[in-house]
Amino acid sequence: MVYGPVQILSSIFFLYNILGWSAVIGMGFMVLSFPVTGILARLVNDVQTKRMRKTDERVQAISESVLLLSIIRMVKLFGWEKKVLARVEERREIELEYYKKKQWIGQVGQDIKYTHPAFIFGSFTDWQCSHVLPLIVMALTFACHTLWFEKPLTASIVFASIAVFDIMRNQLQILSWQIPLSVQGKVSIDRIDEFLYQTELLDTYTKNMSDLVEADVLRQDAIGFNNATFEWSRQAPGMPAPSRRNFRLHIDQELLFHRGKINMVVGPTGSGKTSLLMALLGEMHFVPSAPDSWFSLPRQGGIAYAAQEAWVQNETIRVSKLLKNHDPVSDCWC
Repeated sequence: MVYGPVQILSSIFFLYNILGWSAVIGMGFMVLSFPVTGILARLVNDVQTKRMRKTDERVQAISESVLLLSIIRMVKLFGWEKKVLARVEERREIELEYYKKKQWIGQVGQDIKYTHPAFIFGSFTDWQCSHVLPLIVMALTFACHTLWFEKPLTASIVFASIAVFDIMRNQLQILSWQIPLSVQGKVSIDRIDEFLYQTELLDTYTKNMSDLVEADVLRQDAIGFNNATFEWSRQAPGMPAPSRRNFRLHIDQELLFHRGKINMVVGPTGSGKTSLLMALLGEMHFVPSAPDSWFSLPRQGGIAYAAQEAWVQNETIRVSKLLKNHDPVSDCWC
């Protein structure tokens, strides 16, 4: 980013010494063409941002489809195969439209600029030179030198000017690569910033969470809830309710889990059994519904949570079932 502009300024200085004011006219035309590159870069930035959003929607649709396909019996029973496939293909088509726009804008920009590499199946093949702007600048400079200023155009002037123009073209070519990469990098950094600064945090890490529970109300060794309400998404006052995940878990009395014992949570599908565990782990937003509302899960001794997902170790069936505790189990059976 420093070496290139220095060489461009040096090339302009040498061209002025060789061609005089005609070189200034050619450079002026080049400067006037720079906004075109900026406009194209802005268009690429907008299209790239929209394409990444559509990519996120497609990935989310595929993830939801995978969750549905994990219970393939339900998908087959209700005949959802075509609906799921059409949902993913619709988002993919929208994403491809933005991808085509980005490619067209990039191709126009490369044709207006200086040179671009051709890639076939992801591998570099050769340099396809399209010296559109340098040729126009060179022709305009030589035309002004001979027709306007009526100066002779000798072989020494022509070859020396072409050599300087070639140096300038190489540096402008490098800049033409750096500008699109910088635009894509800015889009990626903006997405990371949006994720870091606008993603909902767990209540444990929020600074403005008011503590409504007195120290003597909550026992330090208690595991459970009391008059607590939990929700998946925290909503600001006056904000419309979300269309998804608007489930609220309300515990209207004290609920304690006993230490050293097996605690069973029984209920029909969708009653909130998993949400109860997620709330205890702090994965849901805590909404105090009374002055004595609290929930507690001491973490001094560590916490192990086994989600309801099947898994098998890369071992024998005996090791996977007994978790390598074969001898104690055998002794108990014997």
